[in-house]
Amino acid sequence: MKSSQFLLAMAVSGAVLLGSTRTAHAQQSYTCSARIRKDQRDVNRAIYWYGYNSKQAQHEQDELQRDAADCGYDTDAYRSYNSASDNGYRDGLVMGERDAERNKAFRLTKSDWYEDADRGYNRAFGDKSFYKFQYRQAFEQGYAEGYQRLRF
Repeated sequence: MKSSQFLLAMAVSGAVLLGSTRTAHAQQSYTCSARIRKDQRDVNRAIYWYGYNSKQAQHEQDELQRDAADCGYDTDAYRSYNSASDNGYRDGLVMGERDAERNKAFRLTKSDWYEDADRGYNRAFGDKSFYKFQYRQAFEQGYAEGYQRLRF
């Protein structure tokens, strides 16, 4: 009698333990993905407020890389984030300065580079639409800085 109660208690304990392990794993995954999304927002905010090449933006990009690695994500995807941002910012800077030099109106979206948003893209980076999104955000920042640099 006692051995059957013991076996039943062990079975129930095992089921509870197994269920809590799955829950903990799911919570950890959610925590990691939420942390990565927050890091990406922080990078974008730092670029917007302090500029692409600022200490603050670099700190946030480093934190994004570190959290991606800690969570076990393929860091190539987050390298693509940096590549898209680097390429977009540089291209925007060039186009903004060029338009300002030629006394053209501020015309951010009139560039083929902005419209295509795939300069520097590599398949190894993963999702192309994510790359394009990040490229355009950085392009807008670079364009505004380049245009204002020569206008004022």
